[in-house]
Amino acid sequence: MPNADHVDVRRRDASLRRLRRANAGLAAAAAALMLAFAAIASRGFAGHTAAAATTAGTTTTAAHHTGHAASGSSLTPPAAAPTSSSSTGSGATTSGGS
Repeated sequence: MPNADHVDVRRRDASLRRLRRANAGLAAAAAALMLAFAAIASRGFAGHTAAAATTAGTTTTAAHHTGHAASGSSLTPPAAAPTSSSSTGSGATTSGGS
């Protein structure tokens, strides 16, 4: 029966080689599809050029910022830093326990 075992080993090794090639091919195909979708998305959702953004946004941005500053609604820092109100005092955190 040693000949039958040898055939089984060869068959197994050949199957493993096929699986390895199939996995490598699937990984390459997934990477290629990801790059293709990224290229399609970058063309479909194109942004603004730097020159167009600065030219168009300069006047509105400056007016927008001066409007906020004139209204006097600026952020103020808190009077004191937040403190922990732990009842156990051990520093351990439990979430979602049952």
